[in-house]
Amino acid sequence: MTRTPRPPPPQAKNNDRPILTAEYINERHGRFYEDRNEKLWFLSEDLTVLEEKDGKISFEKIELNFPSNSATSLGITGFRQARDGSFWIASTQGVMRRLPDGRSIFYKDENTRTDLFTSVLKDNAGRIWLTRSSGIYVFKPETSAELSALGNFTIRNLDALAQIHSEKKISLPEKTAEIFKFTGVEGLAAYQTNSRTSKVIF
Repeated sequence: MTRTPRPPPPQAKNNDRPILTAEYINERHGRFYEDRNEKLWFLSEDLTVLEEKDGKISFEKIELNFPSNSATSLGITGFRQARDGSFWIASTQGVMRRLPDGRSIFYKDENTRTDLFTSVLKDNAGRIWLTRSSGIYVFKPETSAELSALGNFTIRNLDALAQIHSEKKISLPEKTAEIFKFTGVEGLAAYQTNSRTSKVIF
């Protein structure tokens, strides 16, 4: 069998940005996310950020310090940067908000093994939307100023804070720190935000 050699990668012209011809193969499975600062994050059984130094790429693990949970192994299922710079992280063990200054708020839940969080979205009003098997959560996050008294790591009980809504005509949280949970959602659901042209669709 005759193998045809691959052509050499294209060369960058003067004043052009270098052209990267690369292939990355790894036994880990996951997803990439690019934040507003053009950093690449890799979501898998943990959270890592890609670092480049001296032309070499490495994965730096981010220590999230989730409370120990022997019933469920850790996996990152959703990741989103909010407009205040916070990162919202959905996982098999709960939901974490990681503030720009490094402090964390962990929303625990006892039923994550069978009622998984599957995605995180944000809308134009700054709300955070999370989906899981039992319904859809909508957060109206506190501002950094409102969280100034918190320590480095705070644990909150998610379902103790969430207001349950099962009616078809919904209202969305407007006050900071409010959390609504919409239940009885089946199939495709579209929610109108406070912008006439903005919808969140699941």
